[in-house]
Amino acid sequence: MFKLYKEIVAMGMFDIGSRTDFFDLPDDSECFKIPEGVAFHAPSLPNYWIGNAVKLTKAPSTNIKGDALIKIWDFQLGEKATKAVKKVVIWSDKNELNYGSILKGIDHNCEVILKFDIQSRPKQANNQGIKPIEFSEQNIVSMANCYADNNRSTKIDFWLDKCRYWLELSTQNNKLNGVKFFAIWEDDKIIAIAGVAWHGEVYRYRSVATLKAYRGRGFASALIGHILEFARDSQAKHIYIITEKDSDAERIYKRAGFKNDTYLYFLLVDR
Repeated sequence: MFKLYKEIVAMGMFDIGSRTDFFDLPDDSECFKIPEGVAFHAPSLPNYWIGNAVKLTKAPSTNIKGDALIKIWDFQLGEKATKAVKKVVIWSDKNELNYGSILKGIDHNCEVILKFDIQSRPKQANNQGIKPIEFSEQNIVSMANCYADNNRSTKIDFWLDKCRYWLELSTQNNKLNGVKFFAIWEDDKIIAIAGVAWHGEVYRYRSVATLKAYRGRGFASALIGHILEFARDSQAKHIYIITEKDSDAERIYKRAGFKNDTYLYFLLVDR
């Protein structure tokens, strides 16, 4: 399950905040070094966005134009990704870069990796109302409904497949690589959920969500606190979370003690 992940770590291509990434791609997936970073290719998923991708680990220090990104894509993945409907170029840097000269019409957004120093937080009692999610079809459906409620533009089938994959991963946890999801229930319905993934001492939140009808009651904050204690008990030193830059979520996490670590830029370019 961590085949690509292990290969990319061996290349030295992940910064510390990204070291809990894993890719639910088929066994024919491959990644390879390029001068600008690392490229991904999944022949059996030519239309899946991360099936054909480039991560620029060596981001230029000056503005880069959209046509330059297109040339990088065409040179590195053009022949492999002949059926791709989207181009994806990803780059990151320790300091936020201003790419104001990107060609108009390219869809792009910025996310930020936030870091929390667990040792600086006083230990708190675990919330006994929060439980780990066990693998079952009923729980998969309840997870998917919670995530779909947060993103109405994505079909429920997508979330069913994703949640099944995540819970399958959670049954294979070990000390080096793992993932676990926790939830708050109302009867048998998940009303708030959050995951945590880890690689060694590096831990990261994954997919925090609350049903819209239950927001504003502190459920997400309770889950975040619970996972902090889980990570502390597991000997984690730092824990990370990725969220959209300048969003309400970023402001909430910063009030909780998270600080900026790395910026991530994603560009999707129509082929």
